[in-house]
Amino acid sequence: MKVDMSQGYILIPAYQAEKTLSDLLSRIQGCSILHIVVVDDGSTDNTAQIAQEAGVHLLQHKENLGKGRALQTGFRYIMEAGGAFVITVDADLQHPPDAIPGLVNKYLQNPGTFIIGERERDKHMPIHRRWSNAITSYLVGKRIKMKIPDVQCGFRLIPGECLYELVEGNKGFVFETEMVIRLADKHIPLDFYPIPTIYMKDGRSSIAHVRDTFRFIKMYTYSFLRRPD
Repeated sequence: MKVDMSQGYILIPAYQAEKTLSDLLSRIQGCSILHIVVVDDGSTDNTAQIAQEAGVHLLQHKENLGKGRALQTGFRYIMEAGGAFVITVDADLQHPPDAIPGLVNKYLQNPGTFIIGERERDKHMPIHRRWSNAITSYLVGKRIKMKIPDVQCGFRLIPGECLYELVEGNKGFVFETEMVIRLADKHIPLDFYPIPTIYMKDGRSSIAHVRDTFRFIKMYTYSFLRRPD
């Protein structure tokens, strides 16, 4: 399978990201020629203005709808544009832009593979994140019958032909986990790409732990009901 690099995309879901977005976009543009799409998920700061000034394609939600909806909006746009693949990158600098070329090279060796960033659960990852990651990775691994080292990493590459499966779903952070199950059920090959574990010292997570735990349980349970025979 030949990959059309001119139709490769980078998708950044962004909410209140004015402190990090400019740096992120500059660093991406310094190491990649892929198209960049920013989905401003109802920010009230200068997120949209920064994206416009950087010359990237901007999609906007009028209100905050959640990371899942931001990703789905971006996937729909890229699918309609004929994207060959899309790399998702968080706006908070947790994913190093200089890992993008290596991720693309790995994909070129195995086109059609869904690739997820793999971080070490070390001292750089907050303890509650380590437990959450370990538990959800184990459960999803049992569900799809494959060892999953890191199911929560948002740095990932999705083949363009898979996007039609991902233009709807949960609206919050649990959508990224749901994505893994959905594509596994469609027998899309899954692989992992090691990246550094980075958490910003002054960064704030918008994950509501109790709410998203219940959303994960609901999604996970429902996935067995819709599981193909």
